Amino acid sequence: MNNKSNKIEEKLELLNSELENFRNDVNIWAINMETTLKKVAFAVDDQDNKIIKFVEETDKRNRNDTNIAFQKFSENQNFNINKYLFNNENKQNFKFSKLENDLNLFKENPNISLIYHDDLYKEVENFIFKKFSDEKLNTKHIDDIFCEEYQIPKNKTRIINGKKIDTTLPTYIRHHFHHINEFDNKPPSKMEIKESIILLSKIKI
Repeated sequence: MNNKSNKIEEKLELLNSELENFRNDVNIWAINMETTLKKVAFAVDDQDNKIIKFVEETDKRNRNDTNIAFQKFSENQNFNINKYLFNNENKQNFKFSKLENDLNLFKENPNISLIYHDDLYKEVENFIFKKFSDEKLNTKHIDDIFCEEYQIPKNKTRIINGKKIDTTLPTYIRHHFHHINEFDNKPPSKMEIKESIILLSKIKI
């Protein structure tokens, strides 16, 4: 009987020893895992901080470049987006002055060109609204007027919900600027932006 008891006690001690070793192994694993997770978290935080810093620096640099470009633009005495030269013979006509000479400011920066193009499009659009005295006009009507009144061809195709719509280059670029997340439509090239700006500048109302 004593022998059996002794063997049982020995087995229990062995099991307790193995259990204790297992607990120690688990604790060591947990400590190592916690250390690893902390290292990963620190690495992620560090990477996030680097990304945030890069984005902030890029944004600051782009804003600075944009401000410099627009400052040069506004200082140019030969052209100002908010001023028009009126034809002395007919005050209803207007033209933008020497636009082609000023495109050099924008040709290397398509983002600035798009901003400028959108401002110019709005100016022309407002004049068309006034000319036709119809508040019900929308962008589609404006595009039709570009084509019918000013002979700007509808040589671009825009895809909306799988449907193909022919449009003029100025309106295509305008839509790209306002709906940049429409991946079915290719962004305009620098030359297309320049061409469209010239087309808009030649419109007389």
